[in-house]
Formats: sequence, structure tokens, C-alpha cells
Amino acid sequence: MNHSFQRALRVLRAFVLAIALIPQAGLAQLIIGEFSFGTPPAPPLKGTVKMEDAELTPAFPAGVGGISFDRSAIPAGGLQFTELKMHYRPEATDGERLVLTIDGQEVIADLPDWMLLPIARYANSDYYSCFTLFGKLNDAQLQKDVLAAEGRVLNYHPALVNTLLGMRLAYMDMLILYPSFTTDLPKKDGAYLLGAGEIAPVERDAVHAYSLLGNSINRIQLEAQAIHRSYIISDHERRIEFDLADGHLRLTGEPYFYCWRYMYERPGYDHAHTTDSLKTMMKTQMDAAVAEKTHSSGQAWVVEKLIGVMHDYDGKYELFNEKDDFIRIMHLPTDEARRAALMKYDPNSLYNLTLNALYQMDQHRIDHMVEYSAQVSALGPLFARANPAVWNATVQTMRYGAFFRYVRQEHPTAWLAFLAQIEGVAASPSAGTPTVLYPSKNTALKARMRP
Repeated sequence: MNHSFQRALRVLRAFVLAIALIPQAGLAQLIIGEFSFGTPPAPPLKGTVKMEDAELTPAFPAGVGGISFDRSAIPAGGLQFTELKMHYRPEATDGERLVLTIDGQEVIADLPDWMLLPIARYANSDYYSCFTLFGKLNDAQLQKDVLAAEGRVLNYHPALVNTLLGMRLAYMDMLILYPSFTTDLPKKDGAYLLGAGEIAPVERDAVHAYSLLGNSINRIQLEAQAIHRSYIISDHERRIEFDLADGHLRLTGEPYFYCWRYMYERPGYDHAHTTDSLKTMMKTQMDAAVAEKTHSSGQAWVVEKLIGVMHDYDGKYELFNEKDDFIRIMHLPTDEARRAALMKYDPNSLYNLTLNALYQMDQHRIDHMVEYSAQVSALGPLFARANPAVWNATVQTMRYGAFFRYVRQEHPTAWLAFLAQIEGVAASPSAGTPTVLYPSKNTALKARMRP
């Protein structure tokens, strides 16, 4: 999901697909060439923001994560029915255990348990984010040290923690950035850890497909004269439909790569013009407030303006050092306390503090690269060829997550009955999900990776 595609291509040239899994309790420490996985405790990912409702600030991609689905499916145009029931039949062949009864007609949903169970629990929650590389650890200092070493912190939706599906989605999100291992799959005791319906990857095919994928993204970047900072694999503005065919449920809809950058990274972003516009806006508002006697002075207006800016900043941006006056005052418990602290500053200092905060926030607004996103999203077949297993898991999570949300909303009695049927049923095979990716040569971090 990261913007460093050129770096990924360099890694590809030194492709290392050998993966060794060293058994421990739960998931192991996974050693993948120049990187290793660790499993220090981390909180689950609980992103509640829908893409269409998101305020485009840095907190949006950080909070939503690298993979997030929030849409509900709809019946295909010709499909009409009045009654829907869901049945989980553990005695059936894995992959045919979910049976729908639609107006008396039985329909099989072709989804094996290792995906079915976590996707159903995911869709039953109010959290839309599946996975992020911008995660947190329980140990804040370890988190800082991992990031300082150019590592990553991995968080998962609660239903995806320690599941094979969670691991597949993590690999999907990292596919562009870390092709040296994400075009392959993890192994256990020398054998691929595969879910029902999956086949082992073919190294030659993966290398070739990834090369085509890299060339395609490079072409998009050259034509657009732009590069994304990051992206969110999502169902943003996608139409996800379900229909019936030959006794089976059929779902359609492809993932959307929501590519974004900061506003200041847009070609033509004029720093001087932005500053001048903010100065003009502040002067106009201040003069009007003083003239209308809504504030006793320019200083009083700037104080209130700055308090409002702090509210807009808090929880959405991380642009200033914790020791900066802006952050220190923002963290005071009440507006009264903030007002008292700010009134001690001279008007010019207040003005500059406000202007700087507004300028930094404007720079770091999110710019959704619409046409660029559409072109990257059209590369789904190449992502699928680079790693069929992780692409399929991602598509199924999006589609069935949307279908299950539909059932949850439109047929709640059937949904609750289904949840009762799968309560306590464990997805198999299980797989521990790592929470840290760090450089393998960093022995200091390696010693701190055990839970």
C-alpha cells in the first residue's frame, strides 16, 4: 500500500522467496529474507469510519487502515424474493456448508470455513477496517523503536486476529511494498499453509506477473506525472451484487484502490499562495469580528480562532512535536484553561501560531487521486496473478462481507439464527497473525519480539 513502488521493484530484482517458519507457541517468528515478523501484543483494529463519510485528514487513512470494506450488497436486477434463511451444515463438504433458502429454493454459497467464519464475524461488527500497516502495539516504546528502525506495526480486525484470512489480507496490503515475500505464501514445517480451495503458488508465474504489474503502475505514474503516497484497498463506490445461478450464490464486484497523496504533493500546489490566502481569510474574519463587536479585540478573536483550530486538529493530525506550545495548550482539559493560557501570548505570536497550524493542516489534507485510482483498480487481474491466494481472499472478504451486511440489515432474524449456528466453530487451519515487521538484521528488536 505504500508509495515506494520504485523501492519494491529494486527488491524484486533481488527476489528472495525462501520462507522459513520457526515453530513457537501460536504463530512463529517468520523470517522472510531481509525482514522478519514478530508477535508482540497489539490491540485489535477497530475502524468505524465508512469511506464515504470520511473527513479527508491524515487520521482517515491511519484510522481506516490499508484494507477496509463497508458496503452492503444488493440483489441483481432480476432477482426478487421475499424470504431468506441461512443454514450452516457442519456435516457437509467444507466450502459447501453455508446453504441459503430463498423463497424455498436451496442455494449453496461456495465459501470454505477458513474464510466463511471470520468474514461472517467481521460483517457482524461495526468495524470496517480489516488490516493496517499503521498499527499500534501495547508497548508504546517498542512501537516507537520499530518505526524508528523502518519497521511496520500490523493490526487486524478482531475477527481476523490469528486467522489464515487475516494473514492473507496482510500479504495483500503489503504486496506492492514487499514483493520479496508477499508474492509467495508462508510455510509451516516446510509445507505451504493452505486453506481449502487454495493451491501452492508457482514462483516463476509470480515473478512474471509482478513484473507486469510493476510496469503497468509505472506507466500509470508516467502518464499522470504523479505518484501515490499510499492507498486503501476498499469497496469505495463499488456496486456489489448477488444473484442465483445453477443452485449457487453468485457475487460480483471488484476491489477499489483508493490512491491518495497529501495536498502539498499535488503538482502546482503553491505554498506562497496558500499562505497569502490564509492571511487574507484571517484578516477578513478578524476585522469583521472586531467591527461587529463580537470580540473585544483582535487578540480575543485570534484566541477563539486558535481554540477552534485545536479542536479541528485534535485526533486528526500529528504534525507538531508534543512539546510545541500548540500541542501543550491543546492538551489542556478545557477551553477555559486554553483561553487563559493563550491570553498570555502577545497578539503577533498568537497570529503566527494560528497561521502556521492552518497552513500545516491545509498541506496535509488528503487528495483522492480519482483517475489514477481508477487505473490502478483496473489492474486487478495482474494483482491476482502476482498472488492468486491473497487476491482471492481479498475479493471474497469484500463480496461476502457486503452480502452478510445485506442479510444482517434486511433479514435480521435469519442472520441471528445463522450466527447462533456458527457460535464456537473455529476456522481451520488456524494461523497466527504477526504484529510487527522489522529488518532481520536488527538483533536488538529481534530480542524483544516475543509476546
